[in-house]
Amino acid sequence: MRLAPFCVGVRGDENRIRIETVSGAGEVRSSGVLRCAQDDPSNKSNSKGNDNGMGNDNGKGKGNGKGNDNGMGNDNGMGNDNGKGKGKGKGEGEGRTRALERLRLSIETESMQAVAIIPSRIASTRLPRKPLREILGKTMIQRVYEAAKACKKLSDVIVATDSDEIFALCEKHGWNVRMTSEECRSGTDRVREVAQSVKADIYVNVQGDEPLARPEHLDALLSVMNPGVEVGTVYTPCTAEDVANPNAVKIVTALDGRALYFSRATIPFDRDRQGEVRYFKHLGFYAYTPRALEQFCTWPESGLERSERLEQLRFLDHGVNIYAAETPFDTVGVDTEEDLRRVEEILRTQGRE
Repeated sequence: MRLAPFCVGVRGDENRIRIETVSGAGEVRSSGVLRCAQDDPSNKSNSKGNDNGMGNDNGKGKGNGKGNDNGMGNDNGMGNDNGKGKGKGKGEGEGRTRALERLRLSIETESMQAVAIIPSRIASTRLPRKPLREILGKTMIQRVYEAAKACKKLSDVIVATDSDEIFALCEKHGWNVRMTSEECRSGTDRVREVAQSVKADIYVNVQGDEPLARPEHLDALLSVMNPGVEVGTVYTPCTAEDVANPNAVKIVTALDGRALYFSRATIPFDRDRQGEVRYFKHLGFYAYTPRALEQFCTWPESGLERSERLEQLRFLDHGVNIYAAETPFDTVGVDTEEDLRRVEEILRTQGRE
């Protein structure tokens, strides 16, 4: 998986700046050199503007590469409006600072390991032997595994189970599988047990009863796992029939994608009944840093979690932000025979038989 590194140190002169990056585990992985605009006073390229954002956008910056990004004057705001930025000294430092910030947020120079773990248990009260049930010729666990394996951002996919039968099926297909304790209270605990012996920068929890999972779900999920983000998830526009359905968990987010709350209730509430409120359905895919996963499994069940029966609220109760990405692809978690038939119909309609 390719993710933006975190810049931990810079040094250099007026022409070049050396940048060091670290992994999610805090190890210095690599360093690189940023060539500043002074090396090319014309500040031009084939696309009429340099790539590091230190000259103006139309490529007409003069002098020491100090034209600003919008082409409307020099870096200290005292130039003319034709994009021919002039000036020295202050503009050089400010231009480099902007470029460094851009690189810190967007450059992709290091690979971070993202491992998907699929918790799968055979004991289910409402749908016995659920992971092994066939859906149009494939077992449910096979459909989930194949979807995760198709995500190119993942370095590995592992099934975590407490069932000898599921273990044997995985080995038969050549899938990576680990046997876990029967004492695990939840799928997340099962993910944590595997994570303790498999090193990664990010662990992805792909629930084993999501046969409509797609690699696009995981691409969206991993897109929010930038430096400083500890937990990620995904959501999709809520259909009209699911707005009042307590089995379809709703999510509300801040403008920056941070989850404000998850609920089985209809949120946000349309007080004036204008019909303009947009509702979003939470999907059960999670990404965690090792620290967040470990903390979650050591905390006791929280009050909000107990009330809603939603384990992600444990993070919010403890002040851990969850960032969410939107996806156009809905899913159906399978718990009953009716869910199974519904999934089959959706797969036929989508041509994914």
